[in-house]
Amino acid sequence: LTRNTPRTLTDPARLEDELERLATRGIGIDNEEFVRGMSAVAVPVRDAQDRVVAAVACHAPTARLLLDDLLRAVPVLQGAAQSMSAVLAEHRPGG
Repeated sequence: LTRNTPRTLTDPARLEDELERLATRGIGIDNEEFVRGMSAVAVPVRDAQDRVVAAVACHAPTARLLLDDLLRAVPVLQGAAQSMSAVLAEHRPGG
């Protein structure tokens, strides 16, 4: 695994643990792991079969918003993801 920043998880076991933890929470988090000075949260958009087909994310420079600030926005992102799921269900091919 390639280290992009000092926070990049490069140990496969630690990465697997983190992915399991995030899957349990139902959100994605990037705490300066990909780009130093940038954090992000994301939530899945699911189709009628509960498959993840997209994501709604919010990114911000850490100089403007802390990760905790982004985490407080998760309910708003989840609402947007649910709305997108409903639109996708209405416009599915053959529907």
